[in-house]
This record gives sequence, structure tokens and C-alpha cells, in this order.
Amino acid sequence: MKRVLSLGFLAVLLFIASPALAGKVSGTSGTLVTNQTGAGNSTNCVDAEGASSLAFLYYGTAGTLSVKTQVCLDSNSANCDQQSSWVDVSGSTTTAAPAAVQVSYPLGCYRQNFGSCSANCNITVMWRAK
Repeated sequence: MKRVLSLGFLAVLLFIASPALAGKVSGTSGTLVTNQTGAGNSTNCVDAEGASSLAFLYYGTAGTLSVKTQVCLDSNSANCDQQSSWVDVSGSTTTAAPAAVQVSYPLGCYRQNFGSCSANCNITVMWRAK
């Protein structure tokens, strides 16, 4: 009984000490961000490896908006978390809604980085891979 409790405590301790992995979503379409109203990164990332195209669609009220699409540099997208190295996708900065950003032949996991979203900004980001 003591051994089972010790192993359970160790598992909880390891879970708490581990960095939170970004939730990975995959498939052909979905919602990445819903009603973003402030600065920050999306908690999920889209893994569309193998697709020929990945598109992000931004809609809502823009107010003051600056959002970039970023890709995780880890070769295994399952390892991507908020502490991973993320780099901006060239030409992906969006300052108005509605808008779209397309990535050809995506590799890795992609997230949204909201540098600003204020003054009545309320943005939802949909995605589609094909």
C-alpha cells in the first residue's frame, strides 16, 4: 500500500513539474482560437504535416490587432510547448479582420501569437488543411 501511494505521489509530482505541452490539433479543419480579446499565444497548435496547404482565417472585430502565425522548431510536434522555440512565418502578420494567411507544405505545429488585440478586438481563428 505504501509503495502504491509513493508511486502515485511521484506521478503527480512529475506531472506538476513538467512544462505544459501545447494541445495539438490535426485533421482537415477546426477552430484554433475563439474570441481572443488580448495579447498572448494560442494554447493549441495545428499539425498539418503532409498537407499541401494550411490556411488560417481571421474574423471578428479587429479594433487594434497584430497577430503572427508561428511554427515550432522542434522536429517532433508532440514536444512543442510554450517554452519551445517558435519562429514567425514570413509574411504572416495580420492587422485587420477578416483576413487569411496561407502556409504551403506545412511542416511542424503552427500557433497564433497575438502581439496586440485591444480596443474592441474580438477575433476567432479558423483553420483548414488540404
